Amino acid sequence: MPKINSNGFTQRSEAKMRKQGFTIIELLIVIAVLGTLATIGLITLPGATSHARDTRRMSDLKQYQTTLETYYSSHDEYPSGSGSITGLCGDLGISSCPDDPKDSTYRYSTNGQQFTIDVELEAKTTGGQSQFFVVCSNGLSGIVLSSFSPSNGNCPSF
Repeated sequence: MPKINSNGFTQRSEAKMRKQGFTIIELLIVIAVLGTLATIGLITLPGATSHARDTRRMSDLKQYQTTLETYYSSHDEYPSGSGSITGLCGDLGISSCPDDPKDSTYRYSTNGQQFTIDVELEAKTTGGQSQFFVVCSNGLSGIVLSSFSPSNGNCPSF
């Protein structure tokens, strides 16, 4: 017959109760692993979000390019103006203008027969130089370095 202790448990059931649960060492190891994984996630998150914003910028400029080509087919010229393209949304018939997801400006330059739209990307070169995504009326698009300056809708060489 099993021996009953002062707590009302048998020695066998008391031994089972002591083996249930985790030791402090096991808990500390789990906390350390979770902390390491959280740190890695927090370090990589900003790079992923800036890349996503740059991708959206490129998509927005392609939308503007399509809209400008539609405008050209109806009017035989591109809308006049230079500076921020969001000011042309009414002329282009856009009810909701795509705008930069953070704090850049979509710049527009034209001479009436050709245009460029550009935006500065968050991604920098390994040397820290700014990069611009440029869309041109001739259908070309690409990334140029900080020496780029839009003028009269002339497309830069990529």
